[in-house]
Amino acid sequence: MPRESKFDAVKLRTLIGEGKSAQQIMDAFGVKKPMIKSYLARLIQLDEKFYKIEGMDGRAVSGSPVIKKTGLHLGATLLKN
Repeated sequence: MPRESKFDAVKLRTLIGEGKSAQQIMDAFGVKKPMIKSYLARLIQLDEKFYKIEGMDGRAVSGSPVIKKTGLHLGATLLKN
């Protein structure tokens, strides 16, 4: 049985128009970031207009630095933050 999509173009347009962050939009829809990216792509295709959501371009910061035989390994996101 296929799952029902939570995509709502009107709601997403409203949230983006209000300047909500990616985390706030994820909370409003009750989905994770990959699904919001999918919704955003669908909305861009529907409206033929580009939308930018604050916080969508950044990657999640991985836990802590990793110490290996070759030395200390820090991810790019961790260094940026």
